[in-house]
Amino acid sequence: MSGGGRLTNGKYKRMYAALVERDGEKCRLCGVTPPTKRMTIEHIDRNPHNNTFSNLAFLCQSCQNRVRGACAGTKAKLFVAASQGNGGQCVREKAQAYSRLTTSAGTLSATKAIANGIINASGEMTISAIIKAQFIAWLTKWLNEIGFITYKDALDAGANECNCSQVTLRRYIEAMSNPINGTIDISDDSDSGKCIILLREGKTS
Repeated sequence: MSGGGRLTNGKYKRMYAALVERDGEKCRLCGVTPPTKRMTIEHIDRNPHNNTFSNLAFLCQSCQNRVRGACAGTKAKLFVAASQGNGGQCVREKAQAYSRLTTSAGTLSATKAIANGIINASGEMTISAIIKAQFIAWLTKWLNEIGFITYKDALDAGANECNCSQVTLRRYIEAMSNPINGTIDISDDSDSGKCIILLREGKTS
């Protein structure tokens, strides 16, 4: 999956957190960690508009300067060599990393994670999975603390919080309100006449 345009501040923070989950907060090439050196997100193919998750990696300032003048092919080889040296995470570990973003109960199997579009065959979390996890966590936290939210506010505030379209959030809300295994209920408030979202009884996480 490829994201168009440069990373905005909101997207940058989301991708930074996702890279920490995938690689740990360390330079892909030399392995140095903060606070010794600050990490920045580097585009491996040198295309700042290609925000495919597999095209992003952490670099410290020194290594960033080291590869800045390299051609795309040479740069990619450096990253591949570093990845092989570090061993990397297996698909199952990345499925578990995603599980930690969305729930405290159990972990996802790698097969199920791939089938649901959470990670690809290389074990990389998809951008849509990251956004979905962020929205579920945000909405659940809100409902636990406040008790309810109007459907409209969930779309407006959620789109701003997760930096995604309301069309996407409607799909997430529909899945979360599944009558069999959903975690929320949608109903009309008799006092205000507005459509509201409530945490389903017995669902607190």
